[in-house]
Amino acid sequence: MSPRTILVAVDGSEHSNKAVEFAADLATHEDADLVLLHVVPDPSIYAVPTGLEEYTRLEKAHITQHDLMMSAAGRILDDAAHRAEKHGIYTATTRVEIGQPATKIVDVAEEIEADMIVLGSRGLGNIGSLLLGSTSQKVTHLAPCTVVTVR
Repeated sequence: MSPRTILVAVDGSEHSNKAVEFAADLATHEDADLVLLHVVPDPSIYAVPTGLEEYTRLEKAHITQHDLMMSAAGRILDDAAHRAEKHGIYTATTRVEIGQPATKIVDVAEEIEADMIVLGSRGLGNIGSLLLGSTSQKVTHLAPCTVVTVR
C-alpha cells in the first residue's frame, strides 16, 4: 500500500536533511502529502543556567529562550521546505510543536493519520542521546504506522 501522508521530523541535522530528501522523493513518486514537523523541546529539559553572560545579555534585550528556539524552528522548517522543493514537493505543510520530541512526533502522526514517519537516525548527537535516549528508537517503538530512519 502506498503512503498518502508522510510525516518528516526535522531538526536541521545532516541525517534530518537526508530524511527530508528521501521523503520528498517518495512523496513525489507516490503522490503523497508531505508534512514537515519540528519539535521544540520543552524548555524545562534544556533550561539555560542563569548567570551565563550571553543569556543575561539576551534576557536584557527581552529575547527569551523560547523566542530563540521558535526562531530556530522557523529557519529549520524553511530549509526543510526548500529541500523538499528541490525534490518536487511545492506544497509541504510545516508545523512546530513544543514538548518531548518522540511523543510529539507520534501524537502528530496519529492526528494527521500519517501512513509513514521519516526521520534521521541521529539528531542531537551523542550527548543529547545519552540524556534523552534515541528519538528515532522511541518513535519506532510508539508509532502507529511505518517508521523509516535515514542515515
